[in-house]
Amino acid sequence: MKGWSSFAVSSWKCVSTRRNKYMGGLLRLEELIERIRRYVELRGSGMIPGPAGEKGLRAESARMLREVLVKGKAARGAVIAASGLKERTGRSLLGQLIGEGLLVSDTPKGDVRQGFPIHAAGWFFPDLYPTLSR
Repeated sequence: MKGWSSFAVSSWKCVSTRRNKYMGGLLRLEELIERIRRYVELRGSGMIPGPAGEKGLRAESARMLREVLVKGKAARGAVIAASGLKERTGRSLLGQLIGEGLLVSDTPKGDVRQGFPIHAAGWFFPDLYPTLSR
């Protein structure tokens, strides 16, 4: 019985490692910050549309999104500070990012975390949603 459990654990580790490598290849997380920056750049230039009725994104959005992505979640003040914008302009931009689902918060004044809305999914994860980024 001891041999069987050793075999099962070994097999599970092998499958788990392969699955992690496969998903890592699809997500390409090390490149995610650059893909987000490029998405913001293209939205800002009007080359790709945002959700219906939304204006383009300011370049500072990329810094805000990066701040949250790197930290996992961040206080609103820290996100606004990362943008380098004045408080009022930063709040407005933060509101736009939350409105579009690029950032998410459980409460109106709480910390924000990264959102992955469907309109941006193909740009953030092209190997998972390849047709959306075209």
